[in-house]
This record gives sequence, C-alpha cells and structure tokens, in this order.
Amino acid sequence: MLAVEQAALDRLDIPYFFGSTSERILRSGTELAIADFFEQPSYADVTRRLNAMSEPDLAVQVQLIRGAFQARQARPGGVAGEPFRGAPSAEIDSQEPLQAEDLLREAEAIGRDVSRRAIRDADGSATWIGLAHLSEADRYQLQPLAARLYDGAVGVALFLAALQRATKSSEFGDLALSALQPLRRFLPYRRPARAGAISARLGRRRRNRPRIPGLRPGPDSPIFSRVRICSMTPPSWRS
Repeated sequence: MLAVEQAALDRLDIPYFFGSTSERILRSGTELAIADFFEQPSYADVTRRLNAMSEPDLAVQVQLIRGAFQARQARPGGVAGEPFRGAPSAEIDSQEPLQAEDLLREAEAIGRDVSRRAIRDADGSATWIGLAHLSEADRYQLQPLAARLYDGAVGVALFLAALQRATKSSEFGDLALSALQPLRRFLPYRRPARAGAISARLGRRRRNRPRIPGLRPGPDSPIFSRVRICSMTPPSWRS
C-alpha cells in the first residue's frame, strides 16, 4: 500500500483505494489487490447491523432524523419565520405552584431521560447529541455536545450532580462523572484548597462584570462548573 501511495504522489496524483460492497478485497486501480483485507463485505456488515437493531435503536434513529429537520428550521430566538410566543401571563398566574416533591419528581424523570439518551464510549466517558449554533452561518446543526456549561456536556453534568445530591442516587452521579471525564483530563486539580481559590477568583471576576448575565463561553465556565460540582458531591469525586 505504501509503495502504491508513494507512486501516486510521485505522479502528482491523489492515492485512491476502494473496495466492492460484495467482496473483502482492497483495490487501487490495477496496481493493487489485497485479498481478505476486510473482515467481511461492507454490504453484509451493514445488513448485519441493521438486523441487530432494536426498538430503542430505532427510537434513537428517529430522534436524530427529527433533530435534523429541527436544526434546519431553528434560528436564534425561535423557529425561522415564526416569532416567539411565550405562555400568556394570565395562564401562568392561574397555575398552582408546584411543591418541592413535584419538582424533584420531574427532575428525576428528566434525569432518567438524559441517562437513556447518553452515548457512552469504551473509555467510560459519556456525551449527548444536541443542537450547536454555527455563528458563521447563523444556523444550528446536530453534533456531540462540547465541554461547555451553557450548551454542552458540562452543563448536563452539573444538573446530574445536583440531582445526585438531591436524590442520593449513584446512577446520576456516575453519569455526571462520565460526562466530565474529558474535562477532567485537562483540569486535573485534586486539592480542595486550589478548587476554593479558583471558585473565589471566578466570583471576583463575575462581580467585576455586572453586565454579563452568567459566565461567557471560554475556560471560565468549565472550571466554574467543576468547582460547583465538587462542592455538591462526596470528596471521593475530587480524586
């Protein structure tokens, strides 16, 4: 393969390899044919994976299709061509206030739904597919959540950590740790004193910026979230 690739580059050409959907051979024009390169023909592999899909897998695929249509229509502030219409104030005022038990029950239901939708990797990390705003095109697209607070996996982890504290359920705590795993590789602070110093510094920075309604995207938000999560979880989480 290397010799064929170098020969193509010497001709100022682009190396090109391909294989038929019905065989296991890797080819490159008439110069190369490696038998049994693939474990099985691609058509057979696709057929096997489709036949192995379950009802939950089907639900995920339907969700992604619907999300793609939603991303096409979504715009900052609402759906394209439709002004945002909130609930009438009279309707809100007529609702009975929810009790703490009702709020917690709803939060648990959301947490279980978040858990079902998690995409778990072999290394133990977890993420989710969500809408991400492309500022250059002023559009949204589906993609794995980034390590951000407002619209990323860090915000999901913060919610799950708070839910773990309220319910004492390790299910939510373990998932929060999985969501934080990529961030923990880059922010491996292990000393509570250091975490407290960072938290105090972030607090001073926020007080100095009164016009900012919350943390902006950037390094502050994941650090702030990590500190807050550590303050709500057992000390073993900080190792």
